[in-house]
Amino acid sequence: MTRKSEPVAPAPVSPDPGGVADYIVTDTAPPRVAGRRVAAGDILQLTEDQARSELIALHIRPAV
Repeated sequence: MTRKSEPVAPAPVSPDPGGVADYIVTDTAPPRVAGRRVAAGDILQLTEDQARSELIALHIRPAV
């Protein structure tokens, strides 16, 4: 007896991350901020959770 295979559904696509804001890398930042290689003046798009500790350490500042 041959078994019919069922169609495979595509993996769900995650929605766009909400609450993302732009942050500017400061001169005092190390080579990696929020797990990304950066240079002073780079702009990162981070969620509030991703940015929290980097803001406290003064590695980034909000882009205005």
